Formats: sequence, C-alpha cells, structure tokens
Amino acid sequence: MHFIVISDNMAKIILLGAGSTASNYIWMFDELENTPDVLGNNGFSRNEKMEILFFDENRFESTYMDRPILKEWKQVASMVREQGYKLVNTVSHTQVKEKFYLKLSELGLLENLLNLNFSAQSNMTHNGLVMGIGCTIWHHTSFQPFVKLGKYVTISTSCVIGQEVEIGDFSSITAGGLIAGAAKIGSRCYVGAGTTIVNNVTIGDDVFVTAGSVVGRDIPDGMKVIGNPCRFFKWEEPTKKSLRPNGKVLSSAPDSGVGLRDRIKKTISKAFNVPLIEMGDVDQSPETIGNWDSFTHISMITFLEAEFNIRIDDSEIGELLNISSIEKTIRKKFLNKCNDSAGR
Repeated sequence: MHFIVISDNMAKIILLGAGSTASNYIWMFDELENTPDVLGNNGFSRNEKMEILFFDENRFESTYMDRPILKEWKQVASMVREQGYKLVNTVSHTQVKEKFYLKLSELGLLENLLNLNFSAQSNMTHNGLVMGIGCTIWHHTSFQPFVKLGKYVTISTSCVIGQEVEIGDFSSITAGGLIAGAAKIGSRCYVGAGTTIVNNVTIGDDVFVTAGSVVGRDIPDGMKVIGNPCRFFKWEEPTKKSLRPNGKVLSSAPDSGVGLRDRIKKTISKAFNVPLIEMGDVDQSPETIGNWDSFTHISMITFLEAEFNIRIDDSEIGELLNISSIEKTIRKKFLNKCNDSAGR
C-alpha cells in the first residue's frame, strides 16, 4: 500500500477513475505537504498521511501507479462505510461523470464525495462562489465574483472564470479556458483546452467545444463547436432525398478502397494538425502521431463525424485503434444508415 506521509492521522481516499487524469491528482496530493494553504482549503490537516486507492471498472490491471484498483462498486461502498474512505472524481468525460454520480446516489454515497480546490485562491466563498457536490478546481485558476458551478464540475489548470458565469452539472472546462463574464454553459458540456467563450454567451446542454475555439455566439443543445470564429454542427440522419436510386448516400458516402482511406487520412491530419505524409499504412494507430493525447483523440472523432456525417458512440471510441478500424466503423455506419433510410 502506498502512503503519502504527512502525519499520524490518516486521510483515506478513493480516486474514481484510473486514467491519465488521475495521475495528476496523485501528483497534487504528493505536493500537499509543501502547500499548507491548499491542505487547509480542502479540509486536510498538515498532520495527516494519505492512503489512496483507485476505482475503475474498465482497467484490466490490478494496480496503477503502485496503488490498488478496485473493480466493483460494492468494494467502493464497503470501504466507504466500513473504513471511512472519501471519494474524489478524476474523470473529465461528461457522460461518465453523470454515470458515476447516479451510481453514487443509488448507493447512498454522495455525502462522501469531496470537493477539491487546488487553486491558489485558498478561500473563494468570500466572492460569492457557489459549488455543487463533487467539483474539482485545479491550480492557477482564478474566479471573479458570483460564479455558480453545478455538481461534478471540473475546472482545469490556468482557467479564468469571469463574474456571474454559470456552469452546469457534469461539465468540464479544460486547461487555459477563458470564460468571460455572465456566460452560461449547460450540463454535460466539454470545453477544450485554450477555448475562449465571450461574455454573455449561452451554451446549451451536451455541447462539445474543440480546443482553441472562440465562441462568440449562442450555441444550441447537442452541438459540436470548432474553430475561430467558431462554427457548429448537429448530427443529421440521411433522408431519402440524399440517396441515389440504388440506396447509396450521395455526397458524404464513403468511397471504395483507397479513396475512403485517403479521406480518413486527410481528416486525421487536419485533426492532429500534421502533414498528410505522416499518415502511414492502414495499421497505423493515432497514438503513433507525435502530438497525440486524449484531447486530440476526441478532436479526431469530432472531425471524422463532421466529415462523414456520422455519430460515433462513446462505446466505439476505444475501438478506433488504427486507420483500418476507423474505415470499418465508417462503412458499417453507412450501411446501417442506408438500410434504415431504404426502409422508410
């Protein structure tokens, strides 16, 4: 068992999620010994030590960063009730956060879910900040007065949140986000790194904003937002008007063989902002591209969805391991769309 030694008392924590983001939480807890203002701000004593575990249903490994991974919710419930563990969300995926919240509510564990504030603003309640349960505020982030955060909101590193901003339940604002005064962001929204949202803009629920976008107008529910100035689009099912007599989709239908692969490579090169020459054979994984990370992977998904007018489900994202698997997924979705439309 790994301990962070701070004193004779014990703070027991289960981190919900064992992905790359969770490693940042470990790093921050490791730093607590040298940041007494952050310690006190989160209810920890300088005379405590910490025992940290992970929970992740989807990892095959039994440990992560030399700490045990719990695989079942009943294990989490048992350790909370019998051993006094507290819970910390580490997940930024908006739908997973909502799933976790509903499960914790079902198990009666919400009161054990901590808010964490790693910001240098050690006490922000004086400026009217209101936070729902399960929120995390990362370091170097600043808040102007009268900000309202819903439950399970994550505000990442070096963000600036303007006065009277409202951010809905389960939303995530990633590194370097600038949310100007009186902007309103709905529930389950993901705002990519370095995004600027102009003052008084209203963003609906379930909106995904790609990194570096500048949002200067209202965005309806369910949109994907790209660019500066931003543009946005919504998923559309093919209609009979978009089909040839033989049932094939017109403009956005996949080409055969090399033609489709070329479109996929061009789309990925745009998403990763790399020359097309870096895209290799059909077995190349996006992870082999120099600037790949989880954010650019989601951006790649968004670009593919826009290019081929398809919807890639959350459960399919992890299956897109190389160009060949992306091609197979696109073909399957177009076949399903054509069959559905032909039957109307």
